[in-house]
Amino acid sequence: MQQLIWTRQARADLQHHYDYLLSFNQQSALRALRAIVKAARQLASTPELGVVIDKNSGLRKWPVAFGKTGYVIYYISMSGQVIIARVYHGRQSRPY
Repeated sequence: MQQLIWTRQARADLQHHYDYLLSFNQQSALRALRAIVKAARQLASTPELGVVIDKNSGLRKWPVAFGKTGYVIYYISMSGQVIIARVYHGRQSRPY
């Protein structure tokens, strides 16, 4: 299993998604957070799961099932590490 690292922006993304859902339902917020973290841990053990979206940087994306639209984790796997760069909501505009 590779070391799992969350960038500052990815941690801020998690907090944003959690806070948003928390304003509606605490249990839903916790379930979403757990689903995202579980998916990230899965990537740490099998980093090639995601689709390569930028060959130069090695950036990949991996969908996280949750609700109707879910989330998308953007990450890079290198030097024994999986670096979570961003976590977007499924309806949120993204660079790729």
